[in-house]
Amino acid sequence: MSQEYNRPRATSASWIVGIVGLAALAILATSVIEVRSVRRADRDGEDSRPEATPIFGVTAPMEIPPTAALLPEVLSADDATFHDGVWFVLDASADRIHRLSSSGEWLGSFGNRGQGPGEFAGRLAAIAAHGDSIAVLELAGHRLHLFDPNGEPVAARILRLDDCTVPAASELVSSPLGLLFLVICTQPDLRQEARVILETRSGFMRTLATQGSDPQGAAILGGFMWNTLSAHPSGFVFGSNIDECLRVHNLQGDVLESVCHDWMEPVPTPEEFVRGIRDRLAAMPDVRWTLPESFFPFFGLFVTEDNRWIYRITASDEPESYVLATRDQDGHRLSVPRARYVFVHEASALVGWEDLEGTRIAIHLLEER
Repeated sequence: MSQEYNRPRATSASWIVGIVGLAALAILATSVIEVRSVRRADRDGEDSRPEATPIFGVTAPMEIPPTAALLPEVLSADDATFHDGVWFVLDASADRIHRLSSSGEWLGSFGNRGQGPGEFAGRLAAIAAHGDSIAVLELAGHRLHLFDPNGEPVAARILRLDDCTVPAASELVSSPLGLLFLVICTQPDLRQEARVILETRSGFMRTLATQGSDPQGAAILGGFMWNTLSAHPSGFVFGSNIDECLRVHNLQGDVLESVCHDWMEPVPTPEEFVRGIRDRLAAMPDVRWTLPESFFPFFGLFVTEDNRWIYRITASDEPESYVLATRDQDGHRLSVPRARYVFVHEASALVGWEDLEGTRIAIHLLEER
């Protein structure tokens, strides 16, 4: 169970944003998982639990393959998508989108900080290939940009997310009916709700799925909680890493099945993080809040067209890094080195490492160990 606290009522939207930002930073302080055995299950009515995989910390430095090319133009690789033989890498540090070949060679960049066509006024949050366009989402202002594959601006618009106090659109997924957005809605009492919103090709927006705090209970602060939205051959996957299962929905929002990750051993939420949140909210005793006592240590999910589930699993907190593992065939870890950035498209992965002179990038085929 989670421990509940009474804490202050928020006094401003900016204060809420600060709390949400603090919770997001907490993701950096996690452990690593070594995958041994996985299974697929619908948990409805099932009480049994398979043997969980142990968690352990990684202290060795990351080993960068000698084939990883140094790209001085790329300052960070915060998200990536693949379209027609080209990787499009979202670089939030440089406010740019980089085009890389399928082998990782730099082909050019587009976008910049500014207010004009094809320029970004706020920090970049997500990128997705959508039809013949590249869609880029700004975190602040919820502004959506569309570019052609050569980087020429096509359109830009502001998403209408005005039914909660502080909305934060953080994920972007293409679907046959339109674009899907993962939106975290925070109310003045810190209560949060994760929503999957579909923007149809006509511009109409509707909520397909929700998950959040009990309206009668305490506000659940994010902490190490990570909400996921992933494309799926039948629609989309939605859920969080504090629950044992993720749900597959069709594009009408109906739940098709639950797929569980209880083959992972959950990681306890660090007590120092709980103390930090408690101290930050100590002067405001009117808000009831709680933190999950544990979480499953994955912070990314990719589902291929043949329904292969690939999890991005945190591997270290200094520096923040990830590995990849599948949930099929007894949970093999994929032959991709531990890296600061890891993104998947079907049978290949783009992996990257920070460098003083830019970012090192390598492309790996996804073979199991």
